[in-house]
Amino acid sequence: MVIQGKQVTVNPGQDRHQSTETRAFKQSGIAVAVSAPALTMLQAAQTVTESAKTAGESKDGRVKALSAGTAALAAKNGIDAAKAAAADPSSVSVSITYGESKSESVTKTSQLNVLVSHLELMTKAESLVVCGGLRRALLLCLSTL
Repeated sequence: MVIQGKQVTVNPGQDRHQSTETRAFKQSGIAVAVSAPALTMLQAAQTVTESAKTAGESKDGRVKALSAGTAALAAKNGIDAAKAAAADPSSVSVSITYGESKSESVTKTSQLNVLVSHLELMTKAESLVVCGGLRRALLLCLSTL
């Protein structure tokens, strides 16, 4: 390659790459729950048992206190359920819940690669500018004619 001129600028080649990636997620569902005083009493008894076990196994005073509070609340709920069952043994509660979740993420990538190679120049130019790469050094050999 022959280049002539008073001022010569040699820039390295560049390779640009840009991409955009979009991910979307959607989830929805419905839940139906049926509750009766007898079930509530059984759940309360199970919670009291689990909380007592947790309190007995833990060495942390805060965990013991939290487990005791959970057991006390579960016991109260069990007593309330027993009173409700005594007042109306056929009472049943039904709840229906609908939920939906959405998420979207966008990833944008931009990349610039500077291509550098071996360059040998013989010049009579008064001014010579050689722009090197960002990551590698540019080997430059100059000789005058």
